[in-house]
Amino acid sequence: MPQFWLGTFRPTSPPPPTNSPSQPLAASGASTFAIEVIREDAQIAVLFSTVDDVDKPQRLTCLVGFVNGAQASSMFRDAGFPLVDAEIVLKDTSGALSVNCACFGEEPEMMYNAPLISLTGVRFEEDPNGGAIDARYDQAEFSPDYLDPATSLLRKAVYWRPNRSRVHAAKALGLTVYLGERIRVPNLVPLESGQLTILNAWSGQMDDPRSWKVEPSPEPEQRSPRADTFGVPAFRFDDVEEIGFRVDLADSRGDVDAALAELVDDLNFHLSPVRDQRGKVMVNSVSDFRYRAATRTIVIELLRYGKMRLRTPAAPLSLDDFQSQHELVVRVLVGRVDDDTAQARDAAVWVPAIFVDNPWSKIVGRDLQGFDKQMAAFRLAGTPGTALTPNGTDTRTQSIVPLHRVSTVHLVENVGPGAATEPLVDFSYPGNAFDDPFENIDLELALSGSSLLGARWQQSDFEDAEFRRSFARAAMPRMLKGFRSIQVAPVSNRILEKTWISGTFTVDDPVGYAAPRGVASLTFHAPKYAPERSGWLRFCSALGIGKGGSASRSFATGSWYRMKFSMNLVIDNGLQ
Repeated sequence: MPQFWLGTFRPTSPPPPTNSPSQPLAASGASTFAIEVIREDAQIAVLFSTVDDVDKPQRLTCLVGFVNGAQASSMFRDAGFPLVDAEIVLKDTSGALSVNCACFGEEPEMMYNAPLISLTGVRFEEDPNGGAIDARYDQAEFSPDYLDPATSLLRKAVYWRPNRSRVHAAKALGLTVYLGERIRVPNLVPLESGQLTILNAWSGQMDDPRSWKVEPSPEPEQRSPRADTFGVPAFRFDDVEEIGFRVDLADSRGDVDAALAELVDDLNFHLSPVRDQRGKVMVNSVSDFRYRAATRTIVIELLRYGKMRLRTPAAPLSLDDFQSQHELVVRVLVGRVDDDTAQARDAAVWVPAIFVDNPWSKIVGRDLQGFDKQMAAFRLAGTPGTALTPNGTDTRTQSIVPLHRVSTVHLVENVGPGAATEPLVDFSYPGNAFDDPFENIDLELALSGSSLLGARWQQSDFEDAEFRRSFARAAMPRMLKGFRSIQVAPVSNRILEKTWISGTFTVDDPVGYAAPRGVASLTFHAPKYAPERSGWLRFCSALGIGKGGSASRSFATGSWYRMKFSMNLVIDNGLQ
């Protein structure tokens, strides 16, 4: 069973309340706080919360936290706990705990795996004859508003009641705190480096968080402006490089159309019965269309985002601040097919699976943009292979390496060096594939009749009648110059209504383009501990790969490509 350590404290000099999301503890305006550490085997979570009573806590509200389990992070956030993926090390001998994560410091470029906070004095003890603590967490699940997903959030209060048992109690413990120097985001004010007096502490066993009892609040959902918490949903991406591969499912065994329908099934949530609070099936006013895959060609892309910026940052961030990431993404071109017509419309790109190595990108993608982002390690060749930092730095040489040096992408179980991983994709390229430089092309001039149109999808890919002609003619020019994205939020089964999240990607001129020569080889793996029904497992199933299996595909000249560009992303409101 998991173990817990819970300590309550009062800051020596509580600051005045602030509405800055970069200071989650100070923003609450509270004067009493709690630190809780939960561990099970190698997975550790650290929660910073407000508490109603330092002597007899009954209600806590987690304001920020960190966890080294990649799947645990998603689970906690889906339950309303604002936890971030981080490397956490706990030494039983000294009771020392350290948290390293991606942070903004003095420089505009984000620091990766930077020391954020360390605590000394955390001790796990149990009393077989000890009692229990009945303290619940008052949290709020949230998701984009189904009416205005770009500007509003829906929040629903939920109460989580973990069962803590075999409790050992202690008073007036000293905790040594060290905060990373000059960290702007995340900011843990009013915590400060030095001795922190823990007024009361409890430790013992607790239920697995997956079995915690949940009590939805009887209060109705609340709407709040998205910008107050997460800023304006407009992003700038500079120095983006990608290597893309066209996977033709027509070469796969089995029922390809059924596999494609399964791959886009999440987009058709509106076709499921809608029930009122009494369980009565209601009439669904939007059930007269279905999203379908427009082609049997799936695009796999490996990307590096050199600089990711907010176009309208809120203090303490500025326009100069940026972060980077690697990304492995599966793209499916889809269209809306109405029940009463044979013509598809509204071409968009659906991403059923996406992997990143930047935890903040994972949070924004999962919580607000409908991308089911999961943490991954992007590694160089070797055993076990060096994992690059999100900006492409080889930690052995401290030099940035080319994107094509990434030889494998691994699904991450726990964040940190030496943690367990399972492969997702292995890349193998011909020796001279990257000798040719990028050719700068003005898309406005190149979009008519150019082979560029085949970079992701080609005219010959559209086989079904409803996707030929007008749909294809409208979709093809948009795939490079800019394209519409369609996702679904929330990405998991939260208690809030699902909605479509539409975004518009606009690519700058000129675009760097190269068609590599030779045959590339990709080996796809279906990890054993990947989440059930994940988009990646469904993609692997479409390739005929069962869970725990693998298969290789070859890509001849013309079926893979390279691009380099900059672009903007704006999230749209549904009613607009």
